[in-house]
Amino acid sequence: MDINKYKLQIVILTIVFGTLIYYRNSLALIPTVDSITPNNGLNTISTDVIITGSNLEEGANVSLFPCNLLLRGSVDELDEAEGIYVSGSYAYVADGTSGLQVIDISIPSSPRIIGSVDTPDDAQGIYVSGSYAYVADGASGLQVIDISIPYSPRIIGSVDTPDDAQGVYVSGSYAYVADGASGLQVIDINLPSNPAIIGFDDTIFAIGIYVSGSYAYVTGVGLQVIDVSIPSSPTIIGSVDTPGGPRGVYVSGSYAYVAGGGSWLGSWSSLQVIDISTPFNPGIIGSVDTLDAAQGVYVSGSYAYVADRWSGLQVIDISTPTDPKIIDSFDTPGYAYNVYILGSYAYIADGYSGVQVLDISSLSNSAIIGSVDIPGWAIDIYVSGNYAYVADLVSSLQVIDISTPFNPAIIGSVDIPDGAHGVYVSGNYAYVGGGGLYVIDITSPYTPTIIGSVDIPSESVEGANGVFVSGNYAYVIDGSSVGLRVVDISILSSPEIIGSVDTPGEARGIYVSDGYAYVTDGGLGLKIIDINIPSSPRIIGAIDTQGNTRGVYVSGSYAYVAGGGWSWSGSWSGLQIIDISTPFNPIIIGSVEISGEAYNVYVSGSYAYIAEGEGSLWTGLQVVDISNLSSPVLIGSVYTSGEARGVYVSGSYAYVADGDSGLQVIMTPILLDSNVDDSTTITATIPPNLPEGLYNIIVENPGGEVGILHNGFRVIEP
Repeated sequence: MDINKYKLQIVILTIVFGTLIYYRNSLALIPTVDSITPNNGLNTISTDVIITGSNLEEGANVSLFPCNLLLRGSVDELDEAEGIYVSGSYAYVADGTSGLQVIDISIPSSPRIIGSVDTPDDAQGIYVSGSYAYVADGASGLQVIDISIPYSPRIIGSVDTPDDAQGVYVSGSYAYVADGASGLQVIDINLPSNPAIIGFDDTIFAIGIYVSGSYAYVTGVGLQVIDVSIPSSPTIIGSVDTPGGPRGVYVSGSYAYVAGGGSWLGSWSSLQVIDISTPFNPGIIGSVDTLDAAQGVYVSGSYAYVADRWSGLQVIDISTPTDPKIIDSFDTPGYAYNVYILGSYAYIADGYSGVQVLDISSLSNSAIIGSVDIPGWAIDIYVSGNYAYVADLVSSLQVIDISTPFNPAIIGSVDIPDGAHGVYVSGNYAYVGGGGLYVIDITSPYTPTIIGSVDIPSESVEGANGVFVSGNYAYVIDGSSVGLRVVDISILSSPEIIGSVDTPGEARGIYVSDGYAYVTDGGLGLKIIDINIPSSPRIIGAIDTQGNTRGVYVSGSYAYVAGGGWSWSGSWSGLQIIDISTPFNPIIIGSVEISGEAYNVYVSGSYAYIAEGEGSLWTGLQVVDISNLSSPVLIGSVYTSGEARGVYVSGSYAYVADGDSGLQVIMTPILLDSNVDDSTTITATIPPNLPEGLYNIIVENPGGEVGILHNGFRVIEP
């Protein structure tokens, strides 16, 4: 045989095969999920469903994951929806340069524009009273629009205001306009065709306004309380400074809820709860930071709904006004300016994406199925058998019985000098990092006992902030002084440091696999350390990553790195997937960004679970489908009340170390029995005994392409 001819044939076949693979991957179609029938079922029995969509491939998997807010419908044939008011079967939208849009919402899943009228300038705010819509129209002041025939609205009157009309509220025979640098303008609307300014206070800057009783509450620079009992002579009687640039305001009972995001003094985004029971002396009693920049707010019952610009709708529990908490969120496609609540629906003015209609009838977090508080602050977690071992930053290691995930219980604890910062369990021993490395006998989980320790000299108050055990060695990281230390634990009562290697940054996370330690080094990315000679570890590979790296998990030939915040390479937060098949030359092959700050990551099957939490910002668990490593997809989020810092997945549950909220037990995605009938139809079975609530439907093709029907199925109790 001609050997050269044979080699040429091999080369040609390799090229052809590689080309076919390339085109197969490049032509892979992303599945879409359009509907599920039925879309609800009892939790006492199984429910057979039919899922319809497109590009559904044979062998596709179908999963459920809890989520609480349901997108019912949307209409995006608008310019830039900035303000919204809902009355009866219609939503009235202040649509920027396109004026007023009237939307029929009688069928929430199919809203449609039925009427419109252009206004002279930029429609920013709107209030509806009777047969009239009052529009704050920027430089053209107040426009009065007859909406008695919704299909044919028409401007019947207007009054120019001195500056830039941004917000409007109608009470009785008066329209109160937030007029930018010209403050509050009071307009007599007894004759809608001929409105007239009768009073004003131009000593303030006004953006948002709400009128209750004899008082107008105005935002712009802080919150101003204005006595309007004599409309011709409005008088400021009280005020309170608020952080950032306050915009929207809503008054309910004895409280004013102020949404504010961004300012010329710096970036700030929050909801402020202000006690106005004494209007002369209003005071902030509670606040909660939101994800982006809070623009508008609406209060209904025990919840405040905040339009949070790029982060969509934030739902905040205000049942305890001094301690408001974000309990849910829905990221809308556009720029959420404002929100109006009517019945079971939230109507969001979503900027260039028009109006989004969300079903808010279910706000219970069905994903969290159990929790237990701990005395201090949960920062790390390891699960072994029926027990979760939680590192309590304040003082101790807590042992929690999770044999019944719905009812976890603390059964034992042991004090750790300088607090517990990291924990790893191997056999009958827990290895805890604090001021040093502590070896704890957990043969009896009820009475854990320190049997050995070694001091870890550190310039960091955190000391040993991460531990990984492999064989006869514990690998301990320290955020400030040395980086990685190797501790010989062959004699448990006398552990001994035998080697170390400095890392240039601040070592935060560690994972050991096949002779290498993978260390996240703060703002300086991932370091790969050869530990084949434990006494002489050495850095052999490194890669700069976006953000401030924290947690790391290694599975096969890939490292999954969680990070968030600022680094030398810029500000970024989320998950990065790194090919480590050649440890000397690691390569980032995929990433997914999240809105908060990623602290830790755990990989199980086709999913990466990210613990996200920083300060008082939104925190919780993010679930990412990693079946396609180059294109990971965020499939769901679970909001927790604390600050999620650690996560461990075991069986059907994710266990989250949630700061001052202790341990949270969270459902993982539920794989369904299913069959792909054809490219448009899947039959599947929803199992019984699921918690009540809404669930996303996730379809994953064999190539890893993912389609999601958000909040597509509701589990109800009989």
